Amino acid sequence: MCLFLHIDVNDISANLIICFDIFFHRALYLNMPFFILFTGLLAVVGVLAVAYFGDCDPLLSRRIGAPDQVLHVFLHKRMHSVTL
Repeated sequence: MCLFLHIDVNDISANLIICFDIFFHRALYLNMPFFILFTGLLAVVGVLAVAYFGDCDPLLSRRIGAPDQVLHVFLHKRMHSVTL
């Protein structure tokens, strides 16, 4: 016994596919500047943290336990006097 699947593409489903494609591209183009801005900001903060901890590594000196805590230590040391 053979099973044949028939996919019927009518006007409504074709319009939904076209609208979704247009919406996808519009969302992609609207999010791209924010993605570039956020990625650039993260790169700048990373370079600043490397420059700040250039002579002493908090991971090797056992002040932190994991490499993902470097940013927290950097922000705590640099922003301790900032009040919101």
